[in-house]
Amino acid sequence: MKLLILDDEVFVRVGIKSIIPWNEYGFEIVGDASDGCEGLAICRGNTPDIALVDIVMPNMNGIEFMIQASKEFPELKYIILSCHNEFDYTQKAIRLGAKAYVLKNTIQPMELLETVQDVAASLAMERSLKKELQDIRNEAVENRPTILRDYLGRIIDGMAFENGAVLEKLRKHGLQFDDMRIYLAVVEIANEENFNNQFTSVDREHVLVGMENMMQEVVRGMSDQAFVFRFARNEFIAIIGLKEPGGESS
Repeated sequence: MKLLILDDEVFVRVGIKSIIPWNEYGFEIVGDASDGCEGLAICRGNTPDIALVDIVMPNMNGIEFMIQASKEFPELKYIILSCHNEFDYTQKAIRLGAKAYVLKNTIQPMELLETVQDVAASLAMERSLKKELQDIRNEAVENRPTILRDYLGRIIDGMAFENGAVLEKLRKHGLQFDDMRIYLAVVEIANEENFNNQFTSVDREHVLVGMENMMQEVVRGMSDQAFVFRFARNEFIAIIGLKEPGGESS
């Protein structure tokens, strides 16, 4: 993970860089700066994962840096480099999202390393959870056409009219038919026997998928609230919602 060091005292910055072999523990120091303005410039060029931030600095102090950096780099985590007489500032930094603080007057290499490792582990877990959540969302989006196809098929079969909740269920799957007139269109292959003889089973499936995609584009050109699904082996149904004058729907 990438580290940034912000402190107006050069010996503190040099000390933090030298007292621990950061690379051996999987950390890279991408820069150090003497104030928040310089720190932001480094962040914009090489975004760090964790910033070790002094509170009292010229030009832009640590609190001001955190406020601005949080807007531009919401995943950036902060460890406060604090002095004994900066308790109020440290409390404010923690309220702004600082994950930990160390007293730089009595700093010990292993204490600092363990603090950074703890924050890094927390960040790694946070990113892992975010990725899992995004994967779940992506899977839900990918599976939505299948879920919607199955539900619409049940409606056509007369199995899904549970207490007038059809429109609500369709809304959950992304179709908003409020104040719309709903149209159904059935498309089927006229000569199924000829079609079956003309193509192999694999080619037939490719043709049918292509037809479904083409019809999907056509109905989407008519309305944002439209969907095509295969109802039977060689039969497609299009459901289309169109606005009617005066908001009449059926």
